[in-house]
Amino acid sequence: MTRSSLRRGTSRVAAFGVFFILLAALLGPADAHGQEPRRRPPIPPDTVAPPDTLVRPDSAALEPQDSAAAAADSAAEPAAPDTTPIPQLPRLRAEATRDGEAGVWTWDQTDLLASGALTLTDLLERIPGVTGVRYGFVGLPETVASLGGAGSIELVLDGYVVDPLGTTTLDLSRIELAELGRVRVERRLGGLRVEIESLSPRYKAPYSRIEAGTGYYETNLLRGLFLTPRFLGGSVGLGVERLASEAFGEPVENFSGWAKWTLTGSRLGLQVEYRRGSISRQGEAFGRFEGRRDDVVLRTRAALAPGLAAEAYVGRSTVDDAFHGLADSAIVREAGTQAGLRAAYESTALRAATSLRARTERGLPALDGEVSAGMTLGGVLALDGALRLTDWREGQRAASRTVRAELGPFFGIRPVGEWFSGKTGTPWLADSAGVPILTERSGYRAGVEAAFGRLSLSAAGTVLEADAVPDPAVGFGQPARLFPGGRVEGLEVAASIPTPWKILALEGAYSLWRGGQTWIYLPKETGRVGLALHTVPLRSGNLELIARLEARHRGAMPVPGFVRTDGDEAGSGDGTGADDGAAPPLIVEVAPAATTFDFYFQLRIKDVRAFLRWENLTNRPGLWDIPGRELPGQRLFYGVKWHFLD
Repeated sequence: MTRSSLRRGTSRVAAFGVFFILLAALLGPADAHGQEPRRRPPIPPDTVAPPDTLVRPDSAALEPQDSAAAAADSAAEPAAPDTTPIPQLPRLRAEATRDGEAGVWTWDQTDLLASGALTLTDLLERIPGVTGVRYGFVGLPETVASLGGAGSIELVLDGYVVDPLGTTTLDLSRIELAELGRVRVERRLGGLRVEIESLSPRYKAPYSRIEAGTGYYETNLLRGLFLTPRFLGGSVGLGVERLASEAFGEPVENFSGWAKWTLTGSRLGLQVEYRRGSISRQGEAFGRFEGRRDDVVLRTRAALAPGLAAEAYVGRSTVDDAFHGLADSAIVREAGTQAGLRAAYESTALRAATSLRARTERGLPALDGEVSAGMTLGGVLALDGALRLTDWREGQRAASRTVRAELGPFFGIRPVGEWFSGKTGTPWLADSAGVPILTERSGYRAGVEAAFGRLSLSAAGTVLEADAVPDPAVGFGQPARLFPGGRVEGLEVAASIPTPWKILALEGAYSLWRGGQTWIYLPKETGRVGLALHTVPLRSGNLELIARLEARHRGAMPVPGFVRTDGDEAGSGDGTGADDGAAPPLIVEVAPAATTFDFYFQLRIKDVRAFLRWENLTNRPGLWDIPGRELPGQRLFYGVKWHFLD
């Protein structure tokens, strides 16, 4: 037996031992049967659920001889937290009522707490058509490809676009989850828009949350969050996150901090938000990487009329990354200012939104404007459209259009359709003269969705055409490259099938693509199928069980060759990949097909959650998304989450 296998075996035994000891400790101090059950005060569904509070008996019902003892007990008992809601900034986006409605997926605070996600990528790849791309284990660069690499990814934090600085795509490993209160994802034929809303105090009582976990490859996670409704005349949110791991002798540590101060009135609010993330990586591409990113945003938001809200903001982002390889070193220092205006209107039949952003950074568009509108006619026809205009500097302007329609439902069946056409640019992608390169893409999608009680089904066909596919490179020093496009045709089906046991459901999704043999990050087929269990067996709601056992398959897919910045190949490490004007090499390799079995379990007792995440149960080796960056085999992670009002 090798040392590594012995260490994994020992870690496995220790993991299960600690986990079941933890469960025993949590189950031990449960309420006795004679105790009065705790009841949860009513709260809006989109807020953080406050901890349980004791229900006190009515003092008028006490016997006279017991009044003195009751008064003493009441004095000794701590006061219940004040769950009176406080004013909030208005939200500029309507929410989907179900996953996939109008191509939108959402995770609120309850969903995020129930998920086993360590990174944002873990959430996004639950969406059909979205493929995770990882440069290694937890903490190393990662991103997602939406319907192939031709789809752009835009991440919006409380209205502020978190732009990639020095790379074509944002490294999602640098987006912490500690302070996330809501994630809203729009999957469009033109790309993926991820809207993140950070947490704000909801009640007059302070709120705290801690998450801690550990697992294989010396993986450790610590997240802390504190929200207080009264500080310097407003409310404050603070958060920290540390995620560290060591796989194949490559130690990685991600540390981030976040702070937000909010002053709200009845209709107007002011907010300052600041986040800093630092990363230390050893051995990445045979070198050492150290990076830091800072984002600070000032915004004001107002409710102008019923259903109408507007926002103005200005923000500054800076990145300071350094890579020290065996043969050379490279440094990326970029900084840019972003200012914008947003407005949105929502009513029963009409909805509209507009945004305008200006940027100073040279590798990003100077101006970016979008207008979208939609209506619901007779409750059976929903039409939505969007127009986006972008100025990429140097006379390069792009326009794109999207139209979406939904009809019905009729007897539970809802036909849907979407069309997209236009040009777009890619951050930091330019020719040897520094002129931004625009690519053209078009396509349409048509299908049906059906819901009959607990049974839901969907099927759709998609046709996409692209003249070129940009490489969503997030690894340091990887060049910005364009790969061949073409025409692809896809079929997508998804289902959630109930079982006779109401707490158990069979869930699955499958996608199949034809054509576009060189279309990078577009697997020939992807699928997942599994059993999902969710139950709250006690009337008090103090016990909850969540479990999921599933098989995931990703077919073989073309991927860009990994270019090393060792001075022998193209790539200067400046974020463009240019080497005295020479075009970076177009190397295409094929990532092998991968099928893994995964298991997730979570037990909630009152406000404490214990979880176990076990990936690649069969310990299949040789899996990778990036050439030369093999993923670890079996991966086990477990920990606890708990929150409380102070």
